[in-house]
Amino acid sequence: MSKNDKNSKVSKISDENKKEQFDSNVKSAIIGAVALIATTLISALVAPVVLQKMNVTPSATPQVLNTHTPIAIEATSTLQTTSTPENLIYANDFSNGNGGFPIGDTVDESRTMKQSVIDEEYRWENLNYGTFLSKLIPDGLPILSNFEVSVDAKIEGDNIGENVSFGLMVRNNKDKYYYFGIRPTSTVYLMAVVETIDGKQEWTHFDGDGKTFSAIKQEGFNNIKIIANNERLSFYVNNQLLADIFDDKIKSGSIGVMIYSYKDVPTTFIIDNFQVRQLP
Repeated sequence: MSKNDKNSKVSKISDENKKEQFDSNVKSAIIGAVALIATTLISALVAPVVLQKMNVTPSATPQVLNTHTPIAIEATSTLQTTSTPENLIYANDFSNGNGGFPIGDTVDESRTMKQSVIDEEYRWENLNYGTFLSKLIPDGLPILSNFEVSVDAKIEGDNIGENVSFGLMVRNNKDKYYYFGIRPTSTVYLMAVVETIDGKQEWTHFDGDGKTFSAIKQEGFNNIKIIANNERLSFYVNNQLLADIFDDKIKSGSIGVMIYSYKDVPTTFIIDNFQVRQLP
């Protein structure tokens, strides 16, 4: 083979190698471009989803009170029930009269009491020096099983004793009822089921009865609220959960206010904003 023939052959081989290299480069460029376009499209589709997930605010985890025994706890949180016009069955701020609460003088043996509405507040006065336990049930309230009841109340008088108390009587049924109350002067709370047995009242006090609670005000109005839901009765003072009681002794009954004066001094109980809501 002549030198020219060899050179011609080498030239052909070189040209073929260049062509193959060019074809390979073109293929690589096309593949790279397609990959870049695909990556861009995927990023455009995924990015909004990722951003949306990052901006989601996690929902609060509900706190569940799980106990099967009577307890007394100080707490800053409250267990609120739904308050809607549909389940409000009684509301009285005494701006339009007594709303079913008794008016006038009551004489019971040595005890004389006077009930009146003054300055849009209901006043229940003990006019002599006798010790007494009295309860008021507004006219027209139905018998209820599950409900929320609340009232604002305060005590006025000179030398009020530590044992003077007021509260709510709930599920009052013939000869038994639940009582939840406070003694403002000593910031003590009271929780009991009361039964009349052989003509005598028997008080069964729940665990925590007679202890102090920092939310109770010694002066001015205190708000007391009870939420009754089947066997669970939740006791609030000034919108703070004080205790949960689990008891199924009394299923239903009437609702009212109860006061107790132990010391022999004239005492005035003032009541306002009495409300009852029926629950399912």
